[in-house]
Amino acid sequence: MSNLFNPENKAWNFIAKIADVFCISILWVACSLPVVTAGAATAALYRFSLHLVNDTEDMVFRGFFKAFKASFKKATLVWLIQAAVGLFLGYDCFLAWHYYTASGGMGAMLVLAVICCAALIFIMLSLYLYPLLVTFDFGIKKLFRDSMILSLGNLWHTVTILLIWAAAAVGIFYFSGAFFLFVGLAVFFSSYFVRAVFLKYAEEDEG
Repeated sequence: MSNLFNPENKAWNFIAKIADVFCISILWVACSLPVVTAGAATAALYRFSLHLVNDTEDMVFRGFFKAFKASFKKATLVWLIQAAVGLFLGYDCFLAWHYYTASGGMGAMLVLAVICCAALIFIMLSLYLYPLLVTFDFGIKKLFRDSMILSLGNLWHTVTILLIWAAAAVGIFYFSGAFFLFVGLAVFFSSYFVRAVFLKYAEEDEG
């Protein structure tokens, strides 16, 4: 019974982490409101979450804004590229779908499939962009290249992370007012799998 109220109890430790995620999610949405700063805010969210899963977290406000400031320039550029490519692929998917529904031919289906596959690959590599950005001092080109390599080379982890985000999307659909919390939880839980991928390559390098 005494262990139940022990602050070192794993259950209480996990609850404390969820509370931190709640606080950091509020900071994330507040700092993302100018839109152009969404990349830096997301990078700070990932950095804090990775520290949480590694049990090396800093104070919430200090840790978040320290990461926000440190990665602002690079994360903003990554976000602008990501947004531009995402809008381009999204619009292409929209056009391809209308082309397919209008013609229904095999060629239209092939075009739709190719564009949807490209969009899916882009979504998959995006799952690793910000974790890589806040963990390694890579250039923009290497960030995107290595994100693709990690996403395709660790499909089971990538699919699991996609499922986490799908669950978050369902939560946002039914409880849109708490969307920021679902985003924070998705980043937090996916950070466990991102860490596993990073550790795998770190062990290979040591070997």
